[in-house]
Amino acid sequence: MNADDALSAPFDWQDLPSGRARFNGLVRGAEQIGHDSFAVDCNGEELFGGLQRVFLGNGNDFNIEVVAFGYRQASHLGLRDPGGARLFSASGALVLQQVIAELIAAGAGWVQRPRLLVEHPGARFQGQVSFKPGWLGLAEAEGQTRVS
Repeated sequence: MNADDALSAPFDWQDLPSGRARFNGLVRGAEQIGHDSFAVDCNGEELFGGLQRVFLGNGNDFNIEVVAFGYRQASHLGLRDPGGARLFSASGALVLQQVIAELIAAGAGWVQRPRLLVEHPGARFQGQVSFKPGWLGLAEAEGQTRVS
């Protein structure tokens, strides 16, 4: 395995203060392009989401944006109709935001970082995590899905 393969391979599960999650590496999504993915353990079910860099005005430094979450298979990332994605309550969404932010903060401190968090001279992760509008399907009623 070369260095690039190691950066895009799945990482081990992390037991974080708000739940369990891991970086899942670079995966080919539904539209046949690559997605930097992650997974969260939701009551024993592994659900997947996608991340992307958002560059600052200098064109080099970046933050991370969560673009989607709730897919039962990483290969479903990029589906135009995410009807197969899991729905979450508003309170579940808040917990997920915390778990994902904790995962990204942890990964930013590792010596061998996930591909998306690798820094270069003049290009540094600025520590911010944002959530793209519509990143998660919200259920009508509370209590639909709990995050472990």
